[in-house]
Amino acid sequence: MDVIELRQLLSRPEWADVELKTSARAFPKDAASTLCAFANCGGGYLILGVDEKQLPEISGIDPNKIDEVQDQCLGLLKNIQKFSSPLVYDDPNLLEIDGRYVLVLQIQDSKRHNKPVKLKEKGHWVAYVRNGARDEEASDEELTQMLIDASCTSITEQLLELDVEECFNFNTIKWYRKVFESRHNQKFYELSDLEFLDELGLIREDGDELRPTKAAILMFGTEKSLNRILARNVVDAFWRSSDYDDNADTGRWQDRRPAEHESLNLFEAWRVLSDRYMYWAEQPFDIDETNLHRNNETPDYIGFREATVNLLVHQDFADHSRVPKIEFHKDISQYWNPGDSLVEQEKIASGQSKSRNPLVMQAFHRIGLSERAGSGIKEIYRSWQFLERAQPVIKNSRREKTFQITLGKKAEITPLQETLQHRIGVQLTDTQARVFVHCLAQPMTVEQLSVAINHPVADVYPVIDHLTRQSMLQAAPEGYSALEHFVSSLQDLAVVSPQNAENTDQANKQVTNLEVKSDQVNQLLARLTKKNTALILAFNGQMGMTELRKEVGVSHRTHFKNNHLQPMIELGVISEVYPENPNHPSQAYYLTDLGLALKEQLLAED
Repeated sequence: MDVIELRQLLSRPEWADVELKTSARAFPKDAASTLCAFANCGGGYLILGVDEKQLPEISGIDPNKIDEVQDQCLGLLKNIQKFSSPLVYDDPNLLEIDGRYVLVLQIQDSKRHNKPVKLKEKGHWVAYVRNGARDEEASDEELTQMLIDASCTSITEQLLELDVEECFNFNTIKWYRKVFESRHNQKFYELSDLEFLDELGLIREDGDELRPTKAAILMFGTEKSLNRILARNVVDAFWRSSDYDDNADTGRWQDRRPAEHESLNLFEAWRVLSDRYMYWAEQPFDIDETNLHRNNETPDYIGFREATVNLLVHQDFADHSRVPKIEFHKDISQYWNPGDSLVEQEKIASGQSKSRNPLVMQAFHRIGLSERAGSGIKEIYRSWQFLERAQPVIKNSRREKTFQITLGKKAEITPLQETLQHRIGVQLTDTQARVFVHCLAQPMTVEQLSVAINHPVADVYPVIDHLTRQSMLQAAPEGYSALEHFVSSLQDLAVVSPQNAENTDQANKQVTNLEVKSDQVNQLLARLTKKNTALILAFNGQMGMTELRKEVGVSHRTHFKNNHLQPMIELGVISEVYPENPNHPSQAYYLTDLGLALKEQLLAED
C-alpha cells in the first residue's frame, strides 16, 4: 500500500474492514480482538497512528517509538498461544504522510477450515466477528455456521435414513433422464431409476441398505421427504409491477412461485421458475426440454438463467431459517441467497467458483446447466455489457453469510454518449462511443482497441463495421481513424476525457508490449520446437483448427490443441478470435504482433 491508496482508504464512508488506532507510543492492547474479527470476516486493515476524530489530519506515531510499536505488533501476530489458528497477514507497512508516520497492517481472511479463529483472553477462548466498524463476540449461531463451513464434507453428501423406494419423485427423475440422455446421446434402458441414481453417486450403500444422499432428495425428492430434511422452500420468487424503490407498492406482487405451501425439489423449482419467466417475458419464448436452452436466447434470459441456477446450486442447505428469494421488478431483478460465496469478492466477476454443494453442481452440470453456473457470473457480466446496462451489483457478505446479485434492466447512458449526441447528433452505444473517441487521437488496430476498452476482439469488429458504415471511421494504414472533420471538432474529447486517457495509456502500454523488442523475439526463437515453428509459419490470416492441424501434420485434435496451440496462446504468440468462448462454433486463430514478429524473423532466417 502507498500513501495514495491509504488516503483513498481513509476517505471511504464505511469502515467495516478498516480499524483506526491512535497508537502514538505503543501497540494498542484492544487491537487483538480486531485482528481476530478480521480473520473471521473477510480480512481488513488495522491502521496505527490515525485518530478518527482528527481526520483528514494524521496524528502519527511517535518517531522515537516506531521500532517499539512494530516489534509489539509482530510479537502479537507471531504469538501462537494467543490465537487458535495462525493469522495470515502481510508484512506491516510503514508510511510517511506530511512528516507523520503511519503503520498499516493487512489481515487476510482465514481459510474456512481454520474458522472460527479464537482469541485467548483471561484464560478463555473467544471468537470475534466484525459488525459494522465494531468488534463483537460471535453468537452461537455464527459459531455454528463457521463450524459447518469448516466441515470437510458437504452437508449435501450426508446419507439419510429414508426408503429409496418411497422418497423420490419419479416424474422428476424421468424428466432428468430424458434431458441427460438427449444431451449425452446415450440411452440407459437397462437401468432402473434407482440404478441410474446409483450410477450418478446420488444413492449409496450403507451396510445392507441403499440410502439416498441429501443432494438426491434436494434434487429429486417428494414433497414429504423434502420437508423432512429442509424446513423451508428451496426458493421463493415474486413478480412485482412496480420499480424497486416504489415504497407505495411494498408487499404487493402479481405472481409468486412456488405457490404458498408448495414445496418443490430443485429441478421442479427450476422448471416452474423458467415457465413463469417465459410467461412474464416481454417477448414470449419456449425452452427446448432436450437441452434446456431457449430458442433465440437473449442476454436478458441468459442473465435470468445464470443467476437462478447459481442461487439453486450454491445456497446453504444447512440454513433452515432463511429462504433464497428472487424478486422481479420493472427496473431490476434481484437474487438473494443464504450462504456467501466461497471465493473472494474481487474474483467472483472473473468466473472463479468453488462449490458448496458438489453433488448438486455435478448433477446440474450433467444436463448443461452447472457448466454455466461455474462461469455463470462471468456470463451475466458479459450479457449485461452487451445490453449496455449498468454493471451487475454483487454483494457477498461473509459476516451475514449472504450472497446477492442485482441486475438492472435500464440502459445506462454515459456522459460520453450524451456529449456525442449533443455535439454531433449521433446516438451510439457506450462501446461504440468509446471506440470512436479512441480513434480520434490516432489510428488504432482492432487488437489495440480490444485492449483499450477491455472487450474481446470478436466484439470490436461489429463496432468498427457500424462506425465505418456511419461514415465516422475510415481504414488507415495503421488501423482505423476518425474522419478529419471529427478529429478537428472533437479533439478535446480524445485529450481530456479521463476514461479515454487512462484506457489509451493502458492500450499503448500493452500494445507496446506486443510490439516486442528484438531480444524478446530472440528469446522465444530459441525455445521454439519444430512443431511450434511449423505452426507459426502455417498462419495466413485467420485460420481454423482443422486447417492448422493439416498444415502442421498433427491428426489428433486434443493433442494438437493441448500440446501445440495452447502453449502458443499462453505465450501471446497466437490469439483466439473468440477468447471469451473457446468452444465457439466459428472459433479461429490468428498471429498477434508478437507472432507476426516471430514469423518475420523465421522467414528471414530461411
